[in-house]
Amino acid sequence: MDFTITDSVTLAEKWRRWRQTMELYLNLSIPDKSDKEKCSIFLYLIGQTGRDIHSTMTLTNEEKDKIGILFRKYSKCQRKDESVSQFVTALKLLATSCKFGELMNNMIKDRIVCGNSSEHVKERLLRETNLTLEKAIGISQVDEESKKQAKILKKETTTTESTMAIMKDKEEQNNWKRHRSEDTVRSQHRTPRKVAAITDKEDHSQFVEGITQKAKTDNTDENGCYVTVNVQDTPIRFKVDTGSQVNIIPHSIFMKLSNIDPN
Repeated sequence: MDFTITDSVTLAEKWRRWRQTMELYLNLSIPDKSDKEKCSIFLYLIGQTGRDIHSTMTLTNEEKDKIGILFRKYSKCQRKDESVSQFVTALKLLATSCKFGELMNNMIKDRIVCGNSSEHVKERLLRETNLTLEKAIGISQVDEESKKQAKILKKETTTTESTMAIMKDKEEQNNWKRHRSEDTVRSQHRTPRKVAAITDKEDHSQFVEGITQKAKTDNTDENGCYVTVNVQDTPIRFKVDTGSQVNIIPHSIFMKLSNIDPN
């Protein structure tokens, strides 16, 4: 592997390509080889610079001769639940144990670019010219903070909308209860409807005490129900429940009633 840093291809991108080629070779050509043999092939193909870097790594007995561990030592990626600060700290610890020397900052910077959990940040960093370690960390942290603020705003907006919906429901319930109460009060104080009649005791006024005669409806159509009532022996057809306080009869029928003075 060529560890030379150029403006066109970053070290992290070179490592990504080399690792992809190496994994294909191990899986296709020597899938049955042991991890120890695969590690030896890995170190042979990575070149002298890569072996120099490997010699600076601190490996436990459990980590030695494990091809998966070897790949991870060269390529730390940010976990979804890992903050930028935690990711950078982990990279610095790994770099310290590997003793990269002058390559340390460039190695950490390239891992921030290629190992970033955010594809948006990764694309942004790859577009930057003259990218430094400090600038890579700063861009990553700004993006992380903006995502936190966006989540807070979304949560506050959702809470406000929920509160307004609850208040609207309560207001509608109160309006319904108030209207129902008003309807009940009106029905309790409603004046009984009467049909005007003429008696000998009155002064022939058109509005006198009510008829108490019981009668059955004799006609029902789309305009309402009707009943015929005898008023002073004169049958008069009335509409039932007109909504008015009294029933009014035409003057022509009124004049047909007995004991009526035409003058």
